[in-house]
Amino acid sequence: MMKHFRIPVAIALVLVLTLTALPLAASAAASTTRYYSTPYDGRVVNVSTVVHLRSTPYAPAGYTANIIGKYTNGTALRVLGYDDSNGSWFYVSIGGKTGYMYAIYVNRTSTTTTTTTTTTTGTVPEGYARVAASSVNIRYSASTNSQVVGSAPRNAQVRLLGATERNGAYTWYRINYGGIIGWIRGDLLVLSSGTTTTTTPTTPTAPTTSTFSVTPGYVTVKASAATIRSAASTASSRVGAAPRGASVYLTGTATRVAGYVWYAVNYGGAIGWIRGDLLVLGTITTTTTTTTTTTPEYGTEYPQLANRSATVAASRVNIRLHPGIGSQVVDKASKGDSIWLTDKNTELNGYIWCYVYHSGMYGWMRSDCFTVN
Repeated sequence: MMKHFRIPVAIALVLVLTLTALPLAASAAASTTRYYSTPYDGRVVNVSTVVHLRSTPYAPAGYTANIIGKYTNGTALRVLGYDDSNGSWFYVSIGGKTGYMYAIYVNRTSTTTTTTTTTTTGTVPEGYARVAASSVNIRYSASTNSQVVGSAPRNAQVRLLGATERNGAYTWYRINYGGIIGWIRGDLLVLSSGTTTTTTPTTPTAPTTSTFSVTPGYVTVKASAATIRSAASTASSRVGAAPRGASVYLTGTATRVAGYVWYAVNYGGAIGWIRGDLLVLGTITTTTTTTTTTTPEYGTEYPQLANRSATVAASRVNIRLHPGIGSQVVDKASKGDSIWLTDKNTELNGYIWCYVYHSGMYGWMRSDCFTVN
């Protein structure tokens, strides 16, 4: 009887060990993953050697335990969802596996819906358009299923970059809003007549009827940092931030929401709303010593540092609103983080500065702080 009893026990132990090891080989979506109602096809892009597929949306420097696959440029995949709990990741199906891949290495190739959808591309004159909706999402590609990379409030001016894409019943426009480059649906915009010049952006309209006028001028941030939001609400999207002591410009509009007064501001080209209790409002000046209040246009002075992926090499790197070590810090990157080098870079005081994308934020980073992949 004892010999007959030992065999099932041994089998059970093997089964327990096997089942315990299964999560190491298979990928299960994290609880923070949001699934697309309509998945779409894509391919691997922007890779110099290989990109890793990971079982979890987590990739600190030197961490390899969750790598479940390696793929090269052009490899076909299926985008099932996205996760921004720890950077910008797509949840994909590729090579018979499912897992997470950094968003900058994934490009949409087609749209699949339950009905026939025709996608066509075109061009429009470069110029400016105005946001007609209360707030619009700026998306990574021309689809409502695509990842949101930013937002623009009502009446904000966005720059048209000349490209259009027809996706189903809508025409999408490729735009640049405060350095955020992406796509906005055409029915949410009021297009200009093709002008290539711009005027001062219109003050965003607060999402409330309790709006009043204030004296335009400069005030000082008294909090350690004041978040600039796309609408007069702590629930609205972040469009920038101003540090303690910074001078921000009140554009002349204020509104009262849930016991707080919010002020429409312009800080270094970031246009939005700041809560009044974060500002020193006793004295409003009409001049300021700030030398730059808008982001100048930059070109591609160093093509070898444009439109490429890179990896942060320093232990902790500041990402700034403008080129220069004295500019406001808008984000921070850690060693090993993946960044995307856009087509804007410049030289300042002996350093090359590049305009980069990192975890949903854009800003300037010195080239000696990263290595190009």
